[in-house]
Amino acid sequence: GDWQTQLSNSDRSEEVAGNLLEIVQRRDVGTVVFAGDQKQHYSPIQVSVILFWRNLIQAVAQANATPVVILGNHDRIGLYDDERNWLPILQDAGAVVFDRPGQIDLGDGHLYTLPFVGTEERLKKALSVLDSQTPNPKTDILVFHQTLAGARFNKLGPGGVVEPGKGIPLSSLKPERFRYCLGGDIHLSQQVG
Repeated sequence: GDWQTQLSNSDRSEEVAGNLLEIVQRRDVGTVVFAGDQKQHYSPIQVSVILFWRNLIQAVAQANATPVVILGNHDRIGLYDDERNWLPILQDAGAVVFDRPGQIDLGDGHLYTLPFVGTEERLKKALSVLDSQTPNPKTDILVFHQTLAGARFNKLGPGGVVEPGKGIPLSSLKPERFRYCLGGDIHLSQQVG
């Protein structure tokens, strides 16, 4: 998650994409999940960013893997508008996209998604949808794009931790219901909880 592709990091994005495609081909990966914030800027979207992501999605699909894209906060067209986003462009390129909670069959399990939602009301609805599902804790995975309370966050400086009330509690995801819970938005590799 959190590529936040823009003109200034396009070389790094190209390098990471090349490494990703090499792994997908060498390891016969069946699904590649992009966990939100594929782009940095809201609107307008830089044409080079659109082309980069279209080409990457198509290359993942051509490598016989299913590209899955989950909405991140930067994937919206505006700061306060969850409904309008650029995911239809990525869907047209061949991605399975989620801007609402959902799931996809992985063959030997399911991938559940909890995309970014910008208000507490929408979060309650999204968590309710997630709660209504019956994942198998031995095989199923949750990928989300939300800020977690208690997570280290790069925007807070060294050692900065998201305070309660500034992020959702890990318990609201009910991680015991899944084999793995993987999230975007916190920008630092870590295990929370």
